[in-house]
Amino acid sequence: MNLHPDCLDALKYPNFRHLEGNLADSDTEHYRYQCELNAISKYYTEESEVGQIVLKLKSDFE
Repeated sequence: MNLHPDCLDALKYPNFRHLEGNLADSDTEHYRYQCELNAISKYYTEESEVGQIVLKLKSDFE
C-alpha cells in the first residue's frame, strides 16, 4: 500500500517503526496503532482502497 507523502509525514512512520517492539506496554502500542489508523483515515475517504483497508483494520483491532 502506497500512502500519500503528506499522510506519511503525519504518521511519522519511520520513528514509530523504529520503536516497534521496544514499547513499555501493550496499551502504548495499541494507542499508537489507533493514532496511525486515525491519521491515515484523514487523508483517504472510506470509499477508496486505502480507506477500506483502514476500516477493516479498525474493526479487526477492536
